[in-house]
Amino acid sequence: TQVVISFLVGANIKCCLAHMAYPKFRLVVSERNCNTLMLPHDRFRFALFRSQADAVVCNSFAQTAFVSRHCPGLRLKLETIPNFVDSDKFAPSPERRSRADGEPMVLVIVARMRPRKNAIRFIRAVADPSLGNIHVDWYGSTRSCNYSRRCVKLVKRLGIEDRFSIHQARFEAAPVYRSGDAFCLPSFYEGTPNALAEALSSGLPAICSDVSDNARYVIPGRNGFLFNPHSRKSIVKALRRLLELDSEALADYGRQSLAIAADNFSKELFLKRYVDLLRGLDGGQNR
Repeated sequence: TQVVISFLVGANIKCCLAHMAYPKFRLVVSERNCNTLMLPHDRFRFALFRSQADAVVCNSFAQTAFVSRHCPGLRLKLETIPNFVDSDKFAPSPERRSRADGEPMVLVIVARMRPRKNAIRFIRAVADPSLGNIHVDWYGSTRSCNYSRRCVKLVKRLGIEDRFSIHQARFEAAPVYRSGDAFCLPSFYEGTPNALAEALSSGLPAICSDVSDNARYVIPGRNGFLFNPHSRKSIVKALRRLLELDSEALADYGRQSLAIAADNFSKELFLKRYVDLLRGLDGGQNR
């Protein structure tokens, strides 16, 4: 059986249209974003999927739930296959950073500085006097972005320039993860964030907003902490809990992150999931 696997919205639609003209091949389309609203173009896309696709692969459980909720006719075609991480590239540093007594904990964030990433509230939380021993390195600023400029001004106005550094996005993220003691992602919504998967594979404890798929991979008391992204107090509380970890506990959290990444984001698991899906299609099971 010939199978076409398409990625991204434009390619998915084109393949669905091609399938109308030549319906003999199996079609697997992919949902790579995490929707929060059902818009007209989403309804159009999902209607095409329902009539033309043999399977719809979402790369997050949150998106699978969204599609299932808003388009029940697709439920039997849905599969969830998160992205994989190159564990050779994203791995703990051979020479793990060791904090000296009294040295600030370095918290790294790899995310575009956009409103959905919740930077404004997070900056206000980090300014709390009880968090003076945390230094945040946020990689993802864009000079042309008004929101990024607002964040830079807020950091200066709150007087925390020595504790909150905003950097341009880096093409190579692996060294960024290795430079930190822990990883953070304060977003209002996510799917399965690539940055979180990469950070866990790099052996970092994680502190994230309790949204979408994050709770599947960040387990409080095991490899990190979760917080309500709409509550400054909740963010501050989670950061305090992170600060309370001694070096031994922090290292153990990092080892747990590495194990969680291996269980969920390995290339082998990704390929197995796709192979199992394709074998099911080859068996003639119309979904």
